[in-house]
Amino acid sequence: MGSEIQNRLLIKKFIEGDVHSFDQLYYAYDRKVYSFALSFLKNKSEAEEVTQEVFMNLWRFRGQIDENQDFNSYLFKIAYNAVCKVFRKKASQRRQAEHIVKNYILEDTSTDLEIEYRNLMDILDKLVEELPPQQKAVFLMKTKDNLENEQIANALGITLKTVENHFSNAKNYIKKFLTNQRLISVLFFWLFVK
Repeated sequence: MGSEIQNRLLIKKFIEGDVHSFDQLYYAYDRKVYSFALSFLKNKSEAEEVTQEVFMNLWRFRGQIDENQDFNSYLFKIAYNAVCKVFRKKASQRRQAEHIVKNYILEDTSTDLEIEYRNLMDILDKLVEELPPQQKAVFLMKTKDNLENEQIANALGITLKTVENHFSNAKNYIKKFLTNQRLISVLFFWLFVK
């Protein structure tokens, strides 16, 4: 009971703009928010960025916090929204890259570019076909179906680490071939598979 009262008092002071209270809340929750973000993003630097954004927004909009509502729920709602924002940004960047490449290559009047594009796609398809079955499945699920590692692991009944290894091996195999062939279009490949 005493710690709940202390918590409410801490939150009340934070809402009023007390920096020391903010510091205490930050140190009490920063690792929890980071772990939450990391569980979705699977990327340490992105999870760090989300954690920073969450606490910046918490401070910026502290006046909108209802001191009677559950602070933990409020904080993790902000964290969830920040994670969703990262996913939306990634999807938008991918769509922009696809749009630029397709318009540059397919709408260019130069038949050389169109031929180069088609040749590269044929080469990529053949390289993917040469991959071992499970590696191929992981690669296609990630690049064509845009599935997350966890979704792929669940679908194939394998561990996250196995998914990461299969994708990394497939990507390295394809990259090595393209590098050996000195294809100018490697840039195109890296826009789609990072």
